[in-house]
Amino acid sequence: MILTALMECYDLLKKRYEDEPNNRVPEFGFSRETFSKTRYVNGKKAVDPDFCVILNKEGKILQIREIEPDTVLILPSTTKSTTRTRDASDNPYFLWDKTDYVFGARSKAKDKKAYFQSFKELIQKMALLIDDEGMQAVSMFFKSWSLEDVENNPKVAEKWPRMKGKKIVFQLYGDYSYIPQRSAIIEAWKKHIREIEIEDNRPVKNKKKKPPVEGVSLITGIEKKAKPGNFPIAQKHRNITKCGRNALVGFNNTAFESYGNKDNQAFNAPIGIDEAFKYATALNYLLEDNPNKFKVYLGGISTVFWAERAIETKEGLSTEETVKHNLRSPIYPGEKASNEEKKIYAKLTDKIKSFNEGLKKGRETYKPNEVKQDRSKFYILGLEATSQGRSSVRFWHQTTIFELYENLAKHLKDIGIKAEGLNSPSIYDIVSQLRHEKEDKNKFHKRTSTIATDLAMSVLTGRLYPNELLWGIIDRIRKDGDVNFIKDFTRVSILKGILVRNGYLKREQQRSNLTKEALMALDKNCKTPAYLLGRLFAALEKAQQDAIGSDINRTIKDGFFTSASTNPGVVFPSLIQKAQHHFSKVNYSKPSENGVYRRNMEKLTCDILDMFTCEGFPKTLNLEEQGLFAIAYCHQLSDFFKISCEKCGLRFSSWQAREKIEEEAKEGYRIIECPNPECKASIEVKKPKTKDETKTNEEE
Repeated sequence: MILTALMECYDLLKKRYEDEPNNRVPEFGFSRETFSKTRYVNGKKAVDPDFCVILNKEGKILQIREIEPDTVLILPSTTKSTTRTRDASDNPYFLWDKTDYVFGARSKAKDKKAYFQSFKELIQKMALLIDDEGMQAVSMFFKSWSLEDVENNPKVAEKWPRMKGKKIVFQLYGDYSYIPQRSAIIEAWKKHIREIEIEDNRPVKNKKKKPPVEGVSLITGIEKKAKPGNFPIAQKHRNITKCGRNALVGFNNTAFESYGNKDNQAFNAPIGIDEAFKYATALNYLLEDNPNKFKVYLGGISTVFWAERAIETKEGLSTEETVKHNLRSPIYPGEKASNEEKKIYAKLTDKIKSFNEGLKKGRETYKPNEVKQDRSKFYILGLEATSQGRSSVRFWHQTTIFELYENLAKHLKDIGIKAEGLNSPSIYDIVSQLRHEKEDKNKFHKRTSTIATDLAMSVLTGRLYPNELLWGIIDRIRKDGDVNFIKDFTRVSILKGILVRNGYLKREQQRSNLTKEALMALDKNCKTPAYLLGRLFAALEKAQQDAIGSDINRTIKDGFFTSASTNPGVVFPSLIQKAQHHFSKVNYSKPSENGVYRRNMEKLTCDILDMFTCEGFPKTLNLEEQGLFAIAYCHQLSDFFKISCEKCGLRFSSWQAREKIEEEAKEGYRIIECPNPECKASIEVKKPKTKDETKTNEEE
């Protein structure tokens, strides 16, 4: 099923991008290669350059230039059906390769000649078959080139410090395209690579090659033969170069081989050579590192997805883009990024927010000319590279676009809370809440890979959320000492989603007045004990901060959150008794640090206590009630830090608003936009202190 879908994906991608040179899918015998890749080093953009050698018709080097960053070329692939290994000196690429092959610049002296000679022999062999001036120019270059010319040729010697170990491609002077892209060379290579592939896939027994294997393909059911327009059965499946360089289908143990076919693995999973190329090429295309709309990393797992039909939403987003950004939110370019990059990021996030809001409200997702209930297929595949010679399939799901959006809308409704200006958190954002800031990212991804895949499948299929996520989020709220509203927003969202979808809300509604609205925003009328306890704990913590100061090293949250949320009957009487000292110490006539007058925490505490029944505090709270406790705590804490818009009167938290980067603010302040779409007034607020500023203040 997976191989069939990937084969169909190859044809789909080839048709979709045939008019886009940078996105084109290669034909049989060719591969997509990215030259001069852009990478980030310590947050700064850097280019790893590759080079073009420009020759005249006599084969002399006229110039060597760096290729433009992130240039994608369709070039002849290796003459071996499987990916070449690091020391494969007999397996060069045609008319392009690394300097090890092109100039014989191998670090090991004994290997230099072997690498260079294999590349040179392939050039000379093909030059006899191709009547093309570009091909003849390269052939003449290698007739006169020797290993010592790396140091003797001034043009090569000048660029050599930057060129060593990089990729090289040839170009004829005055020609716009590269030599491997010339039409005569492409047609000749197609014929040559077919013969090589058939020869390479012949079974070997007693060191003698037998005729190519013919049979029925397990994917298409078509007879595969070594005749024009067809290919025989492949001996081995191709490697997935973008996922550990392992094969998706492989047999590395005799127990997995077909009986009596030890020397002929073609019958283990029989598919044609061309079919193996198609599914491997499609998967490598989806897994490319270049920014695209088909892949995200989720818990250390490479997750790819594609739709059977290319369609767009009303916001101009493709189906793949809507899924990608709900799996992982767009990455913020950083404070040092240009205003143009920030604007692109803001525009994309606005599109995603608009799409998600529309999906939750049930409006038509597509443009008017599209069918609302789209039954086109949608596929999602999760892969993980292993050390056992195969790429491990972690999950696979096939659905329709209509069902996909139905389940996505259900997820967005379940985790939705009232937070003006913020988009719903992605799956990656949710799983990231389980990580401590000092924890190694690789270890964290390995630890949470199962939770990430289970959560992704819950979103895509509509099944229950994993219970491990509930425990993990509560545990992080207990252990995190700082107040981070973006984190709290994400954590409250998923806690609310778990309580709604996994049945707690329905059970609790039968015995108390807990409503879905109470989980979306602060509900001052909710009398559910766990919810009241969470609000009460936030009020007691705020009273402590008002009395002692916000720079306090250890609040009651650091010392009592775990015990208060598990054994409230024991802890809260003691906390309320200690809070009397804080109430008496606070001068509520003075404004707090954020410019808002301090609330009367003593009155708020009394109001919350009045809502408890005569039974008093419950002795213990179960795991789901602890989740409700954490939600109420975050709701109440967020309410303390809200500001008001003077124009429309809306109360909101500054972190919920979009920053207006086009407007200048005075030093120490920033301009934000009111989240009310009918207002959008500019409001000047203080910038939050960075970690470095906080550390400097503590030292002073």
